[in-house]
Amino acid sequence: MFDSTFIENFHFLRPWWLLACVPALVAALYVMRSASPLHLWTGFVAPHLLPHLVSGGGLAKWMRPTTMLIVVALLSSLAMAGPTWQQSTSPFIQDQSPLIFVVDLSGSMDQADIAPTRLERAKQKLRDIVAARESILAAVVVYAGSAHIASPLTNDPDVLLNMVDAISTQAMPRRGKFVEKTLPKLEALLAPTSLPGTIVLLTDGVAKPSAESVEAFCTFPPTDQHQWIVYGIGATAQTSPAANATLEPGDSKLSLPLERASLKSLAAVCAGTYVEVSIENEDVASIVAQVQSHFESAGGDERPWIDMGYFLLFPIALLTLLWFRRGWALQWVVVLFLMGPMLFPQSAHASEGASSAFWDLWLSRDQQGYWAYQQGDYAQAARLFEDPMWKGSAYYLAEQFDNAIEVFSRLDTVEARFNLGNAYAQNQQYLNAVATYTEVLALEEGHALAKHNRTIVQALIDEINAMSANQQSEAGKSDTSKQLGEGPQRAEGAEREVYATRDRDILTADQILSDPEKNEIWMQQVQPDPSQFLSLKFHRQLAREEGKP
Repeated sequence: MFDSTFIENFHFLRPWWLLACVPALVAALYVMRSASPLHLWTGFVAPHLLPHLVSGGGLAKWMRPTTMLIVVALLSSLAMAGPTWQQSTSPFIQDQSPLIFVVDLSGSMDQADIAPTRLERAKQKLRDIVAARESILAAVVVYAGSAHIASPLTNDPDVLLNMVDAISTQAMPRRGKFVEKTLPKLEALLAPTSLPGTIVLLTDGVAKPSAESVEAFCTFPPTDQHQWIVYGIGATAQTSPAANATLEPGDSKLSLPLERASLKSLAAVCAGTYVEVSIENEDVASIVAQVQSHFESAGGDERPWIDMGYFLLFPIALLTLLWFRRGWALQWVVVLFLMGPMLFPQSAHASEGASSAFWDLWLSRDQQGYWAYQQGDYAQAARLFEDPMWKGSAYYLAEQFDNAIEVFSRLDTVEARFNLGNAYAQNQQYLNAVATYTEVLALEEGHALAKHNRTIVQALIDEINAMSANQQSEAGKSDTSKQLGEGPQRAEGAEREVYATRDRDILTADQILSDPEKNEIWMQQVQPDPSQFLSLKFHRQLAREEGKP
């Protein structure tokens, strides 16, 4: 709850309520003065004898109902002022903040000054960044002499990392090191979203940019909502054993050091930050923190602040109940409160994961669910919540998407339908997700997030359709060459590699996505080596961009 940003973010939502502390403090001073034995006997006993003749001071004078009433008044004023230092999170908005990795695939990335190679270390660090993010919408762009989108924006880390594992310097159709060629690709990826994104450039150096390139970087992105992080991969001097080892025929003979100065200069041009690779994970932690803080600062207006004043209600309630009782002993009540869970038996619904009957006396089921939700125990929160929207959200965060779909489908509001579409998408029921997003747009035409999410899911469906459409030509190739056997074969020269099912039926996206059995067969027949697929794809893309047949 308390972190390094606590002091920076702490403020009051309703600060004018702090004025109510003034009369409470005045009353406290009056009570303290009137209750002091020294004050009562002043003027009747000599001042030098008074401290030795009176008693009744110490802690006992504070343990009085009147004093506790003043404490309650002060706590109530603070609670009404609304202290806060955290913003609420939403799984349906935060997951859409884009994170784009731009990976250098020029020849220098094969150097082994950092083991095993610069490129492999960049892949490892990229995996660590993805693993450190609880939820992520990420893409991968690669470049050398040309730039290509290796993986479009996706919230499936497995899909993303499969493409990351497949990228290599040999996959690029043209040699070079032109990072500016990635800008049109980045603009295409970031154009559909209005949320703040982050671009992480993983490279060992940059060529001296032209005036046009500098101007392009200075004006990209077109707004200040996206940030750049330049991630330097490599050693500044060739001192590692791998770099000084005897080179075998065919090994890379490059020995270019990390171009730290040029990378820092590029970061300055992009108004970004420079991070250098480290042996431990300090670099990864720094990047993850920057990604999160950028989202919070850029998207802060869209996320309400959490009113922490509600937590003060617990001491206020106890002190208020005890104030009017004569002869109460606060320490025994505290002991009773702490021992309450042991004194009260479990309720009848405890087998369902509910709290004890003791907590049922103090908190409603929704309040107990919200407490579990705040602690990150989403499965328990879902079992406790009675409010269907909160229950569905908890199931969603617990990744129990079938349960979330069932709960959200029982509600008929625009927000519930939107959440239902997100649950369908996370459950890989893409057709239902598109249909649900369409329903949301029919109910609220200007729902930007529904439109954005529908575009992403529809792109996945179109990708599957495009791959399935090429199955017929693949089946023809296998018919004309019997030595290939009955198993799936690679599509030579095709931009996308697609395979026929075992019975060589032509499957549409509707059939693949709606039939679990056909979906499993289709997925099993996707080629096991995506590196060749990426190489063919990049060559075809470059030929198309240059107008070649």
